[in-house]
Amino acid sequence: MSMAFSIFISALLVTVSAISLNKNSMMTQIFKDPNAFAATFQNADPKQIQDVIDILDGLISTNDDQLNATIADWETKNQTLWDAEETLEQAKRLDEFALGDLHLAEEAVTEWTNKVAASARVESDAQTSQSSASSGQSDAQADFDAQQEQHDKEIAALQSALAVVDQMRNPARRRLLSKVKIDPESLDDIEDIIEDLIQKSQDELADVLAALKEAKNAHDLAKTAYSEAIANHVQLKAELDEKKADRDQKATAQTNAAEALEVAKDAARVAADEEMAADKVRHDEANRVEGENATLNQVRGMLVDLLPKE
Repeated sequence: MSMAFSIFISALLVTVSAISLNKNSMMTQIFKDPNAFAATFQNADPKQIQDVIDILDGLISTNDDQLNATIADWETKNQTLWDAEETLEQAKRLDEFALGDLHLAEEAVTEWTNKVAASARVESDAQTSQSSASSGQSDAQADFDAQQEQHDKEIAALQSALAVVDQMRNPARRRLLSKVKIDPESLDDIEDIIEDLIQKSQDELADVLAALKEAKNAHDLAKTAYSEAIANHVQLKAELDEKKADRDQKATAQTNAAEALEVAKDAARVAADEEMAADKVRHDEANRVEGENATLNQVRGMLVDLLPKE
């Protein structure tokens, strides 16, 4: 029996005090034997009967208000539970998204770490190649310088020999050497040999010059490759730093999402417990009000029948 009902019963006792009913006997009589309770007022003054009817109406209304209050409370808690469950589902989705973003960011860091390591190896190899090409150019330059010096000496000597052969062809010179028998064809052969030697020296010089140019081109290419390798390594390291910063940001976001998920879980559990408790109160109150109001309406009907008919 509710507190409000007890309060109304007390008021009812005051109203019907003239019929000598005490509190305990009236409560027992109303809910144990409504007919007997109503029969008590058969000879009562109509005003007293109406007063009792009014009290019963107030009691019935109070019961309805209390039931409506429990229903409203359950509806509020049910909506709170619905909202909490929606928030929980959203928190789960956000946590999954944040975890996925973090995994992608971590994979990117791993990928770029490998790229930086590979670019460092490429840079190191390019530096080695540049050093080797530089040494090759220096060696080729030294070979060329030595060949140039030798070539110049050989050409000077061979040019002198050609001059001697030319002098031997001079008739005036030949008169001086009239006692020396000179075969003109032999001079031609000698001249051909000297010219072949000159051509050979020039060819050898051209070969070392070509080698020098090739070595220089190789060095230029190696130097360019090394510069590009450095630039690529620096670029990849900068990108790796960006990937790490993004990874850290995603990690913070995932931590926040995980914390929000736990908060949402707790809120949903609390809302479920409160909704369940409110639902039990609603059902209990509905059963109580249904039973009490049925009895009160029964008594009320009998009291109304005792009123004078207009």
